[in-house]
Amino acid sequence: MSTSSRESSKKYPLIVTAAVIRDGDKVLIAQRQGGPLAGKWEFPGGKLEPGEGPEECLVRELREELGIEAAVKDIFAVVYHEYDFGPILLLAYACALSGPCAMPQNAGVRWAGREDLCALDFAPADRLIVKKLGRVLA
Repeated sequence: MSTSSRESSKKYPLIVTAAVIRDGDKVLIAQRQGGPLAGKWEFPGGKLEPGEGPEECLVRELREELGIEAAVKDIFAVVYHEYDFGPILLLAYACALSGPCAMPQNAGVRWAGREDLCALDFAPADRLIVKKLGRVLA
């Protein structure tokens, strides 16, 4: 196989964003409702749309999915993970709520403390974020 054939068959990672929103010693998490990772916990966020930057994506996803407004701060973690369905590059940002946060009426969204984070079944790409938060929340 030629070099150009190998390069063209290589899968590029899907860029995904995640919000690390803290409230004291707790962090906001969400449970996936569908797809190959249904039932797994993750940090809220989503996939970039064409022409959208990561910070814009995160603000949009938080507004659309959870009905909350947040200010995107610094990058918290960058994770590359290869799932069966393809590779992702997860950009996790520290975020701060910029408006009232009425907890969504969704049983799959909650505030979690350090012990909860260690006990829940997180999506593999999110586990590095959990590990880093474990040190920060200690």
